[in-house]
Amino acid sequence: MLDVTAPDDAVLGLLALVVRELATVPLDTLGAGAGSGSGRLVATRAVLATHEGDGSPPHEVDLVRALTEPDGPDAATARGWLPELHRQITRAPEPGPDDEGDPS
Repeated sequence: MLDVTAPDDAVLGLLALVVRELATVPLDTLGAGAGSGSGRLVATRAVLATHEGDGSPPHEVDLVRALTEPDGPDAATARGWLPELHRQITRAPEPGPDDEGDPS
């Protein structure tokens, strides 16, 4: 269970990608002991629930179902978060005081 206060679409998209990796590419080895098969980490169930804080029921998106039913509503919702994640990780940093006048 993860608890994130006021997640934006970038955070929700990141969580969707983490679940996708855990559900589709299991980690057969953990740590430095490659090849030993010392453990297996895999997502078998992942429901993302967002609470509005107004007493209404949470909005739920089943991230594993989004993978198994790519044309379904859960997948459509998860795909909608990814553009914001992409914008956040590709945004150029704003120049800071140390960057002024530095041509490199």
